[in-house]
Amino acid sequence: MSDNPYQQMPAARTAGRSNLKLASEKVKTPAILLIISGVIGILSGVFGGGGTAALYLGMQEEMLQELENEPQDPAVTPEMMKLTMDVFGWGGVAIAVFGLITGVISIVGGVFMLKLRGWGIALIAGILSVVPCLQGCCLFSVPVGIYVIIVLCDSQVKPAFK
Repeated sequence: MSDNPYQQMPAARTAGRSNLKLASEKVKTPAILLIISGVIGILSGVFGGGGTAALYLGMQEEMLQELENEPQDPAVTPEMMKLTMDVFGWGGVAIAVFGLITGVISIVGGVFMLKLRGWGIALIAGILSVVPCLQGCCLFSVPVGIYVIIVLCDSQVKPAFK
């Protein structure tokens, strides 16, 4: 043994590496699930919200003409129907945009989590996954988000992040 009091002991170096490996193993599964949840969020947001927007905004004139040709409830005016279609159409656009944004954040958070970097971004991605209706499939994203938050707050995982 050397006389240098500042020399790191071999056991301490080995313990640090094993802690990193342990943390890396603990975050692997939730990080991959978070990435999958992000992809599902993007797909469902773009196709679900985009489909709604295309239906209500893209086919608005045809739908209004069809309503004018058929007898309808006198309380329902063409202006009211146009407003309803606008709300649903632009609501679909908003769903597509939110799905895209939250999906990208989840994917980035999952990738950062795999690399043990960006603890805050990974935590934000986990929290966004827990909020229902921000991601595509609540039955999948909510448990994944809870799992991510629990793993990120683990006393062996949190110090491993840079």
